[in-house]
Amino acid sequence: MKRTELKRRTPLKKLSKKMQKQRSQEVKLKKQMLKEQGKCGTDDSRAVCLICGKWALLDKHEIKSRGQCGDALDRENCVCICRTCHDECTNGIIKLSVEGDDLIVAWVKTMKTKRILNYTKPLEVTA
Repeated sequence: MKRTELKRRTPLKKLSKKMQKQRSQEVKLKKQMLKEQGKCGTDDSRAVCLICGKWALLDKHEIKSRGQCGDALDRENCVCICRTCHDECTNGIIKLSVEGDDLIVAWVKTMKTKRILNYTKPLEVTA
């Protein structure tokens, strides 16, 4: 069966210069956070998840969303966590909050909590 080429009626909308600049700043912030979090070898996005502690590809998650007046470029508002934990945070299974320099992780169903001390400070990796 021969497939025909997809023809768009309208071209895809390009990102504005403002959004391109913000995205590049977000990428720089994520690289800096991964560097502080102790990345694995030469892989730029693989490090230890703050919540579950496993080595994985990490996503940048905003503790306070932009809709709640959070800033995507604020270091204190962002954490690097694995995809599984990120999905659970997005779906409301895990709630993240900040008290001073500590990150509070709360699991909604089990009512368990975990305190991560000084989450914005670089981790000291000992070999």
